[in-house]
Amino acid sequence: MKTDYRRKFLKNIFMGGAALSLAPKMIAGPRAYAGVGKSHLKLSCNIYSFNDPLRKSEMTLEEVFKFCSDIGFAAVDPTGYYFPGYPAVPADEYVYEIKKKAFLMGLDISGTGVRTDFSNPDAGKRAADVELVRQWVEVAAKMDAPVLRVFAGKGYLRETQKPK
Repeated sequence: MKTDYRRKFLKNIFMGGAALSLAPKMIAGPRAYAGVGKSHLKLSCNIYSFNDPLRKSEMTLEEVFKFCSDIGFAAVDPTGYYFPGYPAVPADEYVYEIKKKAFLMGLDISGTGVRTDFSNPDAGKRAADVELVRQWVEVAAKMDAPVLRVFAGKGYLRETQKPK
């Protein structure tokens, strides 16, 4: 009889210990993932946000960069049509000067963009836009911009081939 009592006692001790070891996990619930390291997300300002002051020559690209740096942006996206002579590709000296100004203000260049219309039914205009993109890919590379934005187009009605 003593043997049965001992077996039950040992079994209860073992089961109780196992149950107690799970209790903290059951009480605490699921843990949030803490992650490893910092986020790599950076806030960037698309320079089109300053379209009016830039078009009216009330601000320069350098002044826009300074503003963006002062309020804490990590990067800027200088759209191609704010470069002198757009859509022509600017001189390398100008491109490198823009890159240097951004760098000295603590800003990365997150991208740039060009105005295109790849939905245009005119094959010649679409080919010209492809060439424009090819040229501006080179400009983006010189600025270390990882992105070149393009527009798909306005859209055209198939029947009339006129813009919607």
